[in-house]
Amino acid sequence: MDTIDGAAAGRDHPYETSGDGIFAVGDVRAQSVKRVASAVGEGSVVISRVWNYVEDVKRDPGGKDR
Repeated sequence: MDTIDGAAAGRDHPYETSGDGIFAVGDVRAQSVKRVASAVGEGSVVISRVWNYVEDVKRDPGGKDR
C-alpha cells in the first residue's frame, strides 16, 4: 500500500487507501488531527462507504466495475 490518503491515492472517497477495500481513519490517516473524537467521527462517516464497497464486491466479485 503506497498511501493512506484517499485523495492522494486518486480515490473517490477521502478515507479510501491505495489498497482496494482498505479504509483508514483516525491517527493512521494523513493529515489526522490526532483526536479520539475526530477518529470516531471519521469512522461513522466511512462506515457507509465500507458497506457500499462490500455490496459492490458481492455484485461484482471479479472487480471489473470497481
